[in-house]
Amino acid sequence: IDVELNINIFNVVKELDSRGIVNSIASRNDMDLAMNKLKELNIDEYFLYPQIHCDNKSKSIRDISNLLNIGIDSIAFVDDQDFEIGEVNSRIPSVECVKTEDIEIRILGDEFNPRFITRESGSRRNMYRSDMVRRSDEESSGVTHVEFMKSIGMKCSILEASESDLKRAEELTVRTNQLNTSGKTYSYEELRDFANSEDYELLVVRLEDVYGAYGTIG
Repeated sequence: IDVELNINIFNVVKELDSRGIVNSIASRNDMDLAMNKLKELNIDEYFLYPQIHCDNKSKSIRDISNLLNIGIDSIAFVDDQDFEIGEVNSRIPSVECVKTEDIEIRILGDEFNPRFITRESGSRRNMYRSDMVRRSDEESSGVTHVEFMKSIGMKCSILEASESDLKRAEELTVRTNQLNTSGKTYSYEELRDFANSEDYELLVVRLEDVYGAYGTIG
């Protein structure tokens, strides 16, 4: 494939990555050719679970959502073709669609800028990559899920929340799709008041195993 790297768009990808916003690919192309080109350009590590095939891009987006275990409404789709934008808009209206020509204005603005960029934000892609290896090893292990989980040295730590934990704690409470079953959210300011109050005990949960740290998960 004779393709040159668009450095402006790649700078957007790197900026999103630094904010803890992960990137993937939904492309109508040949998987091997496309991945070889990404490796040649030395940018393949930035894209998680790329979906490169002949199916509709709406299907690719749903597959990416399932593989990353994130809500479909937390995904933004960028494309330079009106047809592809229209297809995704019509089938998954909750996905935010952005034309490539608007990527720097839209995505580098406040709309895609988290209130806080936490310690976990900067390492989120690596956490996902560790999970990809973990899943692959489990699938090839030949043992049950419980047996595999027992074998990877999982260590859970419950600690009193420090000031540096509160931004991550807010991030966890507002992600109601997957990490907050109560539906109740708390701001950084509310959590700080809890931490400073004698009426509450504010704890955080961290998890790690032989593949690496999951970070603060609760």
